[in-house]
Amino acid sequence: MSNRKHSIRSKSRTSSHADGATTKGAMSRDLNQYVTTKQAAVLLGVVPDHVYRLLEGEKIQALRLGHEWLIYVPSLEKYQVTKSKRGRPASGTPQLGNGNSA
Repeated sequence: MSNRKHSIRSKSRTSSHADGATTKGAMSRDLNQYVTTKQAAVLLGVVPDHVYRLLEGEKIQALRLGHEWLIYVPSLEKYQVTKSKRGRPASGTPQLGNGNSA
């Protein structure tokens, strides 16, 4: 397991709720709009550690419930559209645009 998971800290933009969840901005409280970090990695065609790096860099939004992260799907879609086209081509085909929901 990567140490990155433990180094991610809530930023000042993050607000806490009575149930222990944290949210940023206008994220929905509907849990159907969230996926796990592993599911997010599959949707983006990357490894789970890359999803944690995206969280650290505040490129995607998520809820933290206990020690688990739930990634906000609309932020994945926004990242997919706005990410840099530089670098090596992806090894897998991202599944986000296929309309399949995890």
